[in-house]
Amino acid sequence: MSVTGLRIDTLMEVGPRSINGVISAESLKMGGWVPDPRGQAEPDPPDELWRTMVADRGPGGTNAPKWYLRACRHSFAQRSVTGDIDTRLLIDQDRDSIVVEFLKRVSDVIWNRSFFRTRGEGLSSRCRLGLASFSAQPGDIVCIIYGCTVPVLLRERPDKDGFTFIGECYVHGMMDGEVTLYVKRSQLKDKEEKFLLR
Repeated sequence: MSVTGLRIDTLMEVGPRSINGVISAESLKMGGWVPDPRGQAEPDPPDELWRTMVADRGPGGTNAPKWYLRACRHSFAQRSVTGDIDTRLLIDQDRDSIVVEFLKRVSDVIWNRSFFRTRGEGLSSRCRLGLASFSAQPGDIVCIIYGCTVPVLLRERPDKDGFTFIGECYVHGMMDGEVTLYVKRSQLKDKEEKFLLR
């Protein structure tokens, strides 16, 4: 099948799979969150990280509410001794309904997915954080395929004869048509590619 779209970027790094709703310390670090080694004041989670954790959406598909940041900060303070965040455990332990609502959203979004970082060599020329299937690998390309509502990952076949469809993905800052911020509409035709899916 031949499809048309735009090559946005390439995966540079892929974190471990979020098994049973656990976000690893490595994935949090990939997202730019590094706790104070002396255990002093906790830094705020980076905007890009907490928004990726909820796919930048709130209840009913609305925009992510601002209180999610406070709930995220509270959740990060409850991380395990290894630095991981176990959303299921925290949901069972926490009595704050706002935090529980946030954690349920996080759990639904990250379940069996992996965080990734792009190279920053694509249309946006900026390294981005995202979430994809746990089968994602460095070198997979992020594309916007015309007709799809979200970006997708494609992997070039070893024989260079087309691409394999890996699945949909979330790429922070590229979910709501932002590609037009980086490429003028008049130049989109020049950036289009045909992808042969096998």
